[in-house]
Amino acid sequence: MRLSAQTRYAARILLFLTHHSASSPASAQKISRKTGISQQFAEKLLRKLRILGITDSVRGANGGYYLRLSPSNITFGCLVDLMEGGFTLKCKKDNEVCASSEDCPLKKSFEKMEADVYSVLNNITLEDFLDSQKGAEAHPSPLLGPENED
Repeated sequence: MRLSAQTRYAARILLFLTHHSASSPASAQKISRKTGISQQFAEKLLRKLRILGITDSVRGANGGYYLRLSPSNITFGCLVDLMEGGFTLKCKKDNEVCASSEDCPLKKSFEKMEADVYSVLNNITLEDFLDSQKGAEAHPSPLLGPENED
């Protein structure tokens, strides 16, 4: 499974936003600067995340974006569904889906593997990413820590 830049960057943005409340939202410019994502792409993702109800925004000079949902309620499976449109296991030959995929003897096995992967992804939350960052003090994330506070 290969995740698009859209999914990876959305995860980075959401991880960054865990440190901002509605009373202290982060501007698209700040999010771009702190995550290393171009401002144009960050704004595109922020619009999408807001429309999907994961983030919200505040207008004005002190406005910006913040998480609308708790980090414990945002699963990586949900993020993959929203950003990637889900995923399926399919045989491909020369980037074309196998013509015999409907009557393939592997189809049931692939469906089971898909369900197993989704089960794992749906049990990983944004809060889990935060917890793993706390445990990685020897290799701090450039998104977290006092050196990134404005």
